Amino acid sequence: MARRARWQLLFSSGLLAAAVGCGGNDKTPRLFGLNRSSSNPVVTPDPAFQAQPPETTKTSFFGDAFSSKSKTGSGIKPDTEVAFADTQAEAALAEGRSPSDRDQMLDNARQRYQRALKDDPKNKGAFLGLAKLYAKMGDYPSAIGTYRQYLDINPSDHAAHHELAIAYGKTQDWANAVTSCEAALAIDHENRVYQKTLGMCLVRAGRYDEGYTVWLKVMPEAKARFFLARALEYTGKMDLVKQQVQLCLAADPTYQPAKDYLAYLNGEQAAPATDTVQTGFNGGN
Repeated sequence: MARRARWQLLFSSGLLAAAVGCGGNDKTPRLFGLNRSSSNPVVTPDPAFQAQPPETTKTSFFGDAFSSKSKTGSGIKPDTEVAFADTQAEAALAEGRSPSDRDQMLDNARQRYQRALKDDPKNKGAFLGLAKLYAKMGDYPSAIGTYRQYLDINPSDHAAHHELAIAYGKTQDWANAVTSCEAALAIDHENRVYQKTLGMCLVRAGRYDEGYTVWLKVMPEAKARFFLARALEYTGKMDLVKQQVQLCLAADPTYQPAKDYLAYLNGEQAAPATDTVQTGFNGGN
């Protein structure tokens, strides 16, 4: 009888120990694998802890980590905000995304970039991410303003000068687009992409001979003539367009893009499927 009573006492003590937890001298319940008092909780929940759901919390597509409700001073570092914003901006433009989801995710990304800049006003990733985001949204005036702010701090970033030129081109501000391209080339003199973009901006600004001369630095005469013809198409001066195509074929009678384009101009075939000239403006190369 005494043995039975002793066994029951030990069993009851074991249940009590299990109920309060046996962690040495630590009697505090665990949250996310650490004490509740810990300032750096681990993201993975402790299986032994059953968290109570928040009362009416609505999470974003990516969960709380990507929620737009994070505020400055919440402990999220600017570079972390930028990383989350970059991922969210990229995902927003994924194929199959609904317009409402896309707009919400782009706005969330914008807010994250802006919070990063509030905490770190010179953050390169936040500046460039925000400028590119505005461009993706078609808000070119805001993209231009953001690039200009960034370049005031980082005037030697030739890639940003070139991206600013593209943004100016999207607004048909060809004079400023030329200036930005020239600023990019002043830093990276031999960049072929910048040369092609500068040639386009010069032609669209009405400086045809200068644009053609720039293109001659990075391509054969036939191709430069063809680029000029396709750029002139946007001016509506079709007599000049045809003249340049003919000069292109005089320089290289085998240049197939020009042969196809001349056939199109003569009404002998449909328009070429792709535009190989509009670098940075309409997706050309």
